[in-house]
Amino acid sequence: MAQNYASKYASKVDERFAKKSFTDKLFNKDFNFVGVQTINVFSISTVPLSTYSGSGTDRFGSPTEVGNTLQELTLTQKPAFSLTIDKTNDADQMGTKAAASALQRELDEVLYPAVDKYRIRRLCYGAGKVASISAAPTSSDIVDKITDGTEYLDNKLVPEEGRYLLIRSDMYKALKRSDDFLNLQDLGAKALSKGHVGEVDNMMVIKVPVSFMPAGVYFIIGHKKAALGAMKLSEFFTHKNPPGLCGVRVEGLVYHDAFVLGSKCDAIYVAAAAANIQSSPVIAEDSGTDGLVSVTASGATIYYTVDGSDPRYSSTRALIASGGTFTLEESATVKAYAYVESDSAPKYPTAVVSTDITVS
Repeated sequence: MAQNYASKYASKVDERFAKKSFTDKLFNKDFNFVGVQTINVFSISTVPLSTYSGSGTDRFGSPTEVGNTLQELTLTQKPAFSLTIDKTNDADQMGTKAAASALQRELDEVLYPAVDKYRIRRLCYGAGKVASISAAPTSSDIVDKITDGTEYLDNKLVPEEGRYLLIRSDMYKALKRSDDFLNLQDLGAKALSKGHVGEVDNMMVIKVPVSFMPAGVYFIIGHKKAALGAMKLSEFFTHKNPPGLCGVRVEGLVYHDAFVLGSKCDAIYVAAAAANIQSSPVIAEDSGTDGLVSVTASGATIYYTVDGSDPRYSSTRALIASGGTFTLEESATVKAYAYVESDSAPKYPTAVVSTDITVS
């Protein structure tokens, strides 16, 4: 007579692979959101040089008032989760669904990747420079394209110490095949211990899965002081036998956001497919109405300013519909930029365009 044996669970769970945050080391923590949702960051302008004169009252040149730009940073992201472990199910599975393990699994496989993806996306939409790449880089030209980015940062006086290269895994494959790439054999355990896979042009190279990089983005060059990764709240709770459940409920919440700082925006360089870069908006004055201005960029989100500040970061910027109009009461320099934020068909931001409008 055949015997029936009860099913038995192994005491060890077959865990999936996971990795801690890719982006923690790429964002600074210089600003404190404790007790507030929004902080204002001032950037102070400089004044031009003049030639000293040996006579007259203003021998150092005409005094110029120092101005400032205000950037408003507001936390918006509140990812949360709630999972339950029924005591009867847990008992039948020999305790392998323990609350602590379930929580860690949720963090490693769901929460940390979601935060990383969001932060990388914010770099792409806040970058000081989005470079148009006509074709995907290959092993023969990828180092040249990366060097274009480092040259841009050099010309913007971005310090070399603290730079990084965040690169898509398939682009890293092309980079590693390049003769110019400094491979791991020369860096050994030192690079691995720092959490990156090599160096190129004095930058640490951080490889991320294709799914972590927004569509059409090949790589990002940045400096860790240029972007803020704010984590205001990180709370996790375990409730034993809550109403309606014999077992444990585990809940978690992270309150966070990420921002490119306007005064350091030129330290973020994004290399993206030309098809994924928004065409520049057109600023035009109505010939029949004095001071009536339109801004056009079909299908895009458009922001503009009239006080000379950068519309990508200024707290004085205003949103306008494509083809929309506004009226100037006095002559001003109108600045605008445009983008389309989308998961499947993004259009990364244009450079800022500027037009002087004269109001009679």
